[in-house]
Amino acid sequence: MNLYLNLDGVLHPNHVTCLPGCVPVLTVCDHEVLEHAPVLADVLEGHSNVNIVLNTWWTFYLGLDACIEMLPSPLACRVSAATIGCVTCYDSIPDRAIEMEKHIARQAKSCFIVLDHNNARYRPELLPHLLLLDPEEGLAALTARRSLARRLTRMSLAMTANP
Repeated sequence: MNLYLNLDGVLHPNHVTCLPGCVPVLTVCDHEVLEHAPVLADVLEGHSNVNIVLNTWWTFYLGLDACIEMLPSPLACRVSAATIGCVTCYDSIPDRAIEMEKHIARQAKSCFIVLDHNNARYRPELLPHLLLLDPEEGLAALTARRSLARRLTRMSLAMTANP
């Protein structure tokens, strides 16, 4: 099962400045980049069948390898791909949602979750797969963590029943 993960608004507040080749910087005080990464690692524990596909602008500006290196090892080892390549792969700025949909189509998997903030825009057809979080709280919110845990369990059971 793939978990399409946007870092911004999920692992820290959605207030980030990204520049090519530079580590993204939060533009709000009292928060740290990737501060909720350990929380996501805890939620994913026990779900060994979950791969992370980075669905973030970070890969555009830094590249996939640099993004993986910034994640704690329990998450980094799960990263299998990114929906957006490095800036040098494009003639113009890609649409993150469209790039994710292309990746989903190539994978041809029906079990996936899109974990993003609720300011993100996706087509209605993806609604059953979306878990959109408050862009200020992200996974700091207990309800968000519980929703993700329930969704992971439900999808794992569905995959077991229909291999």
